[in-house]
Amino acid sequence: MRQNGRIGIRVTENSASIALHEACGFRVIGYREKIGVMNGVWRDILLLERRSAVVGT
Repeated sequence: MRQNGRIGIRVTENSASIALHEACGFRVIGYREKIGVMNGVWRDILLLERRSAVVGT
């Protein structure tokens, strides 16, 4: 069974990862500001999703 995929990426540190996921068919569906603290710094995440052409047909 195929499912839609979702992923969260820390925005500021992973521009290469974002480009890679977009090249693989993921699209941006959201942005969360200051979602958590790591090493004393608030972190943001970008939410990505890849929709399956098979699911829901």
